[in-house]
Amino acid sequence: NDAQIPGVNSNWYFLQDADDGQLLRCGDSLVNLSPALLIGSAPSPSAPAPIPTLAPAPATLPTLPPVDSTSDVIIRSPWGRAIASWLICEVVDPSKHVPLTFSWKRDGVIIAGASNLGYLIIADDEDTEITCSITTSTSPGTEVVSDPILIGAIFEHPVSPLTPSPVVAPTSTTPAPVVTPAPIVVPPNNGKLDILDFSPHLAEDTPFSVLPDETVRARVDLVAPYIRGIRTFACYNGLETIRYAKSLGMTTVAGAWMDSRRGESQAELNCLINLAKTGVVDLAVVGSEVITWNGLSASQIIDYINQFKAAVPDVPVTTAVKYEALIQTQNHQVIAACDIVYVNFYSFWSGYHIEQALSVLIQEYGDIVTLSGDKPVWISETGWPSNGSCANGAAVPNAANQERYLSEVLEWTTKQDIVLSWFDAFEAPYKDGSEGCNVASHVCRSCMLYCSFCHQS
Repeated sequence: NDAQIPGVNSNWYFLQDADDGQLLRCGDSLVNLSPALLIGSAPSPSAPAPIPTLAPAPATLPTLPPVDSTSDVIIRSPWGRAIASWLICEVVDPSKHVPLTFSWKRDGVIIAGASNLGYLIIADDEDTEITCSITTSTSPGTEVVSDPILIGAIFEHPVSPLTPSPVVAPTSTTPAPVVTPAPIVVPPNNGKLDILDFSPHLAEDTPFSVLPDETVRARVDLVAPYIRGIRTFACYNGLETIRYAKSLGMTTVAGAWMDSRRGESQAELNCLINLAKTGVVDLAVVGSEVITWNGLSASQIIDYINQFKAAVPDVPVTTAVKYEALIQTQNHQVIAACDIVYVNFYSFWSGYHIEQALSVLIQEYGDIVTLSGDKPVWISETGWPSNGSCANGAAVPNAANQERYLSEVLEWTTKQDIVLSWFDAFEAPYKDGSEGCNVASHVCRSCMLYCSFCHQS
């Protein structure tokens, strides 16, 4: 009904009960909106419902006002901040201009190599005016230039003072018992990776399916010589991975896949609770990047965490959160709810050159340590693509950069005694076009993240 749905910023959306009888539409900018669709019979958490029938809405629905700009091209920030952030060069009216090429300028001078839809602000941009321009297929040879934007202090990092946030009482009807989980003991290093983010699926498998136990064990055996711990993302297809890894003496980090589908999420949580009660789970992870992508608020994920605590108080529990989400003030309460702070850091997806990648990781990790007080901070995901059809800003996907990033991160985390989860075990071509380079300026097609140790297997 033309009201923004909080937290929904992906190219897909799970229907909720509140959508029943409502008009939904999506938009890729402030002015480009789809026709509205009438939703009928939204799914109930108690039982699956038929796929709703989508009917076109009346053509008289109001549209959002145009962007306030004197140019047909505007600059915006996808993260709403201008510190170590991407800028996006956007055409106000795509029906008027179809971009062919992009160019970024600093005080009127072309920035070498800045020829993509997105541009990452760097220290040289401080106190300068940045513009973007396009050439179009509708007006060959004509350059359309944006209004300039003045860049302020770049690396006054973070955006707001990152002092430890006050403890916020979780809004849950299920009080967590006062039980302190035992600390997790990660086996001695011995030159192995702390934890490997793991899905047993290969290219020939049906994505996200439940594989036979013997197949799962064979895939775990492929990576077992190189790792000390293993992490899964979902419970329904991760049971045998956790059980078998535990039998091999590994640290086990078991996940439950959470999203706005309440019935499915509750089933995943119940699965994780039952698995943890068998004694094979060292750390439970309730959701992965759920605040960013999967339509749950911080308070909702805290409610799920508290359900787990009430059921299995002696097993540490957390949720995996992107760095960019956790530093936002409204999400600090998640830290208070977690036994271990579990954070995804990706210099590649932020568009940094390999020369800067480790220093950015160190800086961002320090921000979260400051926020977390005495709580341990683990790296839940980091990595670098070994291949891809294009660069993400200054970040180039190739095997040499992946090897360098892995080597530097391992050296740093080992010296600092930081627990590292590397993403991830095997190539996942089924993720191309969704989790892949569409995250980065929507121009790449085939970036795959996989473990340098075991990709040859």
